[in-house]
Amino acid sequence: MNRFYLIFILAVIAIITTFGYHLSNSDRVIFRTGENHFSKKEFNQAIHSYEQLYHAGQNDPTVYRHLGASYLATGKFDKAIPVFEKMIKLGFTERELLINLSSLYITKKQYDSAIDVLTMLLSVNHEDRTAHINLARIYTWKGNFDKAIFEYRTALGENQ
Repeated sequence: MNRFYLIFILAVIAIITTFGYHLSNSDRVIFRTGENHFSKKEFNQAIHSYEQLYHAGQNDPTVYRHLGASYLATGKFDKAIPVFEKMIKLGFTERELLINLSSLYITKKQYDSAIDVLTMLLSVNHEDRTAHINLARIYTWKGNFDKAIFEYRTALGENQ
């Protein structure tokens, strides 16, 4: 009989501890759930977890990066743009982010916004060939062939 009570008490303690952990660390649990789905390429499930954190005001760059990447992977480009824009407002200016955002702007034919993002990238790394090639393409589409030629030549290393 004492053994039964001991097992019962230990089970209750385990349940209470688990419940308490989930209540006190709910953001961490949601984050880990999102990470698990993201690593398995289950992007729709990952989006569900990351959106909860995003809307709660979580400022973890991994949340934004993976939410944006999940939107890209599922073709939800209109939802990816504000996530990437918020990352820039928070001061994140890594190359992959800026290339992805500029590519989304190009896809949406928002060329001036793409130019702004690519210019930001070039202010950090003025030799980034992808940025120069994308700028050249944009200037070609806009009919500004002199700037397009300049950007292509810069990408080839001729304007140094």
